[in-house]
Amino acid sequence: MKGFVSTKRKVLHRLGRSDNSRKGEVDEQAWPFIKTINALDEYYTTSSCAGRINVFKEPVSGKKHDAEWLFVTHDVAHAKDVLQVLQGIPQETLWLRMEPPIFHVACKDQAAAEWLLRVCQGEGWKRSGIISVGAKDKERVMIEIVGNERVDTPLSSGGKLLFDEQYIKFLVMKANEKLLLSREKMEALRLAIGGSEKE
Repeated sequence: MKGFVSTKRKVLHRLGRSDNSRKGEVDEQAWPFIKTINALDEYYTTSSCAGRINVFKEPVSGKKHDAEWLFVTHDVAHAKDVLQVLQGIPQETLWLRMEPPIFHVACKDQAAAEWLLRVCQGEGWKRSGIISVGAKDKERVMIEIVGNERVDTPLSSGGKLLFDEQYIKFLVMKANEKLLLSREKMEALRLAIGGSEKE
């Protein structure tokens, strides 16, 4: 338990400056949820994303972290911005993706992890689960809390658009709807784990 407390203290000390996400810092929209989790003795967050919409170039390597983002926002997207990105279409496949909120949470022990996962399941976060046990602190359990909402659609291939402008606007609209729904569910989950409505 001492190891968990010590590690949590170190993680929270640097939380306002950086985290382990690709962006390297906490999304503004994720702060209420993160503060609620980190206020509980049995948990702390190691990385997070409040959900985002992006257009990216499919990497030749096939590895997610090699993808080149041409457009990204953690707020609702404007179709005109997406269409602007598509003015100069490369040969590589371009994708439109709406990714749900995701949080990696260190739990003091198995019991704490199971409690939090039960709450997640009850609030509809069905894809959440344990991703590692016993890392760093002997009893620490890492869980991943991830939303269900998602859009993942290729927009172009071989330098040519796969859809007309009207359908791309429709895709952006659906991505926005899913992003906003995921934010509503993130707030509902925050309240379910003991957060205050005033945050």
